[in-house]
Amino acid sequence: MPIGEDVESCLQEVFIKLWNNRSNIDLKQNFEAYLFKIARNYVVDELRKKVAKDQFLKSISEKYDPTKQPNLDKELDYLEIEQYLLSLIDKLPERRRHIFKMSRFEGYSYREIARKLAISENTVDTQIRKSLNFLRKGIEHYVSFIFFIWLMS
Repeated sequence: MPIGEDVESCLQEVFIKLWNNRSNIDLKQNFEAYLFKIARNYVVDELRKKVAKDQFLKSISEKYDPTKQPNLDKELDYLEIEQYLLSLIDKLPERRRHIFKMSRFEGYSYREIARKLAISENTVDTQIRKSLNFLRKGIEHYVSFIFFIWLMS
């Protein structure tokens, strides 16, 4: 996303938060500091989400890096794996997918997810483990399939 779009998105989110909290704003307090805090929190949250998503995708790509797997042809492309992985994530049940994305793409801790969704941390942990098992099996099948195709060619 170009920087201009990021700035516009940030401004839009800040104004939405201001509008939603307009009844709680104390104009006797420092409004500029309040506005700055909303913007800062939004930027920090977005950066945390991006870092979490990038780290997750990097860990998957490193684990299934064709250069580290002597039996796989180097044509196994990272972007192809990423697209396949994202398609697997989309196949998770809706609630599990939401919990997984909050954890891996948005960078929320299990405690934060549990609090936001009003569920126990144990439930979050269970849903994440089930998601990871599903994704691991899907990736293993995918790599096996690619390897089989490679052998046949």
